Amino acid sequence: MQKLPAAGCNAMHLRVSPKNRGAQKFYLKLGFAELKHPPVPRHTPFMVTPFR
Repeated sequence: MQKLPAAGCNAMHLRVSPKNRGAQKFYLKLGFAELKHPPVPRHTPFMVTPFR
């Protein structure tokens, strides 16, 4: 992840299984937030973090 901003990326997103609460908590601790946007399927959490 550290190399992505240098390559021109300004954010990163990933899909997490709705059943994998441990993974969701892990990504929240890394600074990700759950993406809540109408086009995103409600049954599939997407996590997103901006690069600073």
